[in-house]
Amino acid sequence: MARPLAFSMLSLTTAALVAGCACSRCESETGAAAATTERSLHAAPEHTPMAESRGALRAGSWTISSLPGADLTRATNLPTLVIDEEGEASGTSGVNTFNATIETDASGAIRFAELIYTEMAGSQEAMAIESVFFRALASADGASRRDGRLELTSGGEVVAVFEEQGGSNARE
Repeated sequence: MARPLAFSMLSLTTAALVAGCACSRCESETGAAAATTERSLHAAPEHTPMAESRGALRAGSWTISSLPGADLTRATNLPTLVIDEEGEASGTSGVNTFNATIETDASGAIRFAELIYTEMAGSQEAMAIESVFFRALASADGASRRDGRLELTSGGEVVAVFEEQGGSNARE
């Protein structure tokens, strides 16, 4: 069954707003939109704070273990994050798949840019987790590894904690 045009336009508008918010955040922090296209994971010397974030975000596969504001105990499928050697991120929200580019700047801030995702529906609990998960990715400005975990932070507060994947992301 085809989606009504209004629903499709709403979906496109939502995607555009998410992309626009990410760009607006970056422009307000750096003062120049052009700077966002020049950022990369390899742009700063090893002694800068960015080196810690870049090192924490090295290639690997992760499963969410803590997501403040979301009840993960009822999740059938936990959100995942895969980071490749090129600084691209992908994974699943537990319902939908996503892709993003990880950008860093000289101040040490990170950003999940160009976040795109599929738009399938799930249970109310799964969609609530997805909403918090995507907000965490969109707001993340720092990353570190502690005790074998990957922590994403926003303004110094932990917004998501991941553990390295050793198997399936499905819950029994």
